[in-house]
Amino acid sequence: ISEIIPQVAEKRDDGYFRMYIDRIFSKAGFGSILNGSVLSGNVKKGDDLYLLPGDKEFRIRRLERHGHEVDSVKAGDRASLNLVGFKQKDHIRGMMLSNKNIKSTTLVDVRMNLFDHDLTLDLWSQVIFLLGTIRIIARVHLLDKNTLSGNQFGLGQIYFSQPIITQTGDPFIIRNSSGDRTLGGGTVIDPYPLHHRRRKDSQIELVEKIASGDLLELIVSEIRKSHFPITEKQLADSLNMNPEELNDPIFNELPGTIKFLQGEEKILLFDKKSLINFQNKILNSLLEYHRKFPLKAEGKSFNELLGLFGTLKHENLQLTLRLLLQDLEHQGKIKKMGKTWSIIDHKVQLNKEMQAKIDELNEYFTNNSSLGIEFKDLMEIFSPRGYDKNSLQQILNYLRVENRIYVIKNTFNPASLVNNYQQILIRHLKNHSEGITVAEFRDLIKGNRATALLLLEFFDEQGITLRQENSRVFTKRFKDSITN
Repeated sequence: ISEIIPQVAEKRDDGYFRMYIDRIFSKAGFGSILNGSVLSGNVKKGDDLYLLPGDKEFRIRRLERHGHEVDSVKAGDRASLNLVGFKQKDHIRGMMLSNKNIKSTTLVDVRMNLFDHDLTLDLWSQVIFLLGTIRIIARVHLLDKNTLSGNQFGLGQIYFSQPIITQTGDPFIIRNSSGDRTLGGGTVIDPYPLHHRRRKDSQIELVEKIASGDLLELIVSEIRKSHFPITEKQLADSLNMNPEELNDPIFNELPGTIKFLQGEEKILLFDKKSLINFQNKILNSLLEYHRKFPLKAEGKSFNELLGLFGTLKHENLQLTLRLLLQDLEHQGKIKKMGKTWSIIDHKVQLNKEMQAKIDELNEYFTNNSSLGIEFKDLMEIFSPRGYDKNSLQQILNYLRVENRIYVIKNTFNPASLVNNYQQILIRHLKNHSEGITVAEFRDLIKGNRATALLLLEFFDEQGITLRQENSRVFTKRFKDSITN
């Protein structure tokens, strides 16, 4: 395998550096030197490389090509690398150096053939698998045949006893379990496949399409394998390609079973069934929310909708929700309400009983000259009149949306009273540029310190005033607005 790697590298270059380590020796003044044939990509002195499998990272101190020091090496070169901090104990046979943190695998789909006429592989066979410098005991499971005979090509799934690093298109050799006879070889067609233990026709058909090498089939299969939407970059990484190569098939050739949503910087690809399931989950959640809170014009916030996915932690989760909401808005199925989303045709509808309760509560606040009313106090007053906790909360939220009350530090306050105090404050500050203290405002409204402080902090939040030492003054923006 190590002899044909340079030939393979000349035919395909994945864009990132990959090199299996086939020899390590020490050199005085430098430490460990790692040798290998560069399978793809290029690196230069000073670059960082991952030692895979694993996540250790090392910087290149010195590079040689065919015994001569160079500034860089590329695919097809026989290279020697001196890495800062590398120790021989870090290395295990079969490891690879790469400037990309490639995910390891213990299962691959392959296309293979046997070399000799008198050889046969059964449905399940134990072999020695060789790829690059990897030499590992593995089990081969035939997918499209019950037996594989000499000079026949077949599809198989290979199970490894420990993680390896490989990518689509990598060539391999298999030998018998004793290692004294070469059985055949082939290429990796999928380094991260689904398990195919039952050999369903649909699974075999999928592997056959992948083995055909047709780009569109590869794209479709990768998207369907994923349990979550993937970006075009993740798709390119899985297919061992440059993202630019996917633009044309994504925009012009995708079948109807695959959909994509485009954000400002990323494209997200879905299996159509998954896309519909995600959208229905959002729509059903909003419908249920509106049924539960009929007096709320708003719907659910982004974080509340994110909770639909439970404890699922996925790198594309927030992007997926953001693009789904954007698409549902574009389709005219939902609308943005402040910082929430609601069903497009949702409207607050009041029956006579609910309208009577709203009027009653609104009258209470209109006639009340107190601020800082707590929810428990309202429950004591209104629960004997037929209000439960849920209905009272809904009516209070309705009055808040209608600007009939203000919620300040979890207390409920008549809007007319707060607005009156706001006008008193504005008139005073127009004539007193030095500002107003809490004590002065308390005296101005003939209230207590707690009430004065509650109001001033609310006016701070509204952008009307700001605190300067012990006084409140107009914010520049508010002062400009009332001047203009």
